[in-house]
Amino acid sequence: MGKYHEAVQALDQFTKGFCRDRSVKDDLVFRCNECGFELPDKTCLIKAFKCKYEPDFKNFGSMGDL
Repeated sequence: MGKYHEAVQALDQFTKGFCRDRSVKDDLVFRCNECGFELPDKTCLIKAFKCKYEPDFKNFGSMGDL
């Protein structure tokens, strides 16, 4: 495990609790438009951090291994 593993674990929990819009039934909808971690070009800073520092972290957040 890398030195960023704990931070990525915390971000994993955040994404599992925040990113998916659970009010929408029978579809996978994300709340990116409500998130302060999305850049204007639609880059997710949380996912970018995970990919840079813990690229082998499996089943990350609501996004899986997209």
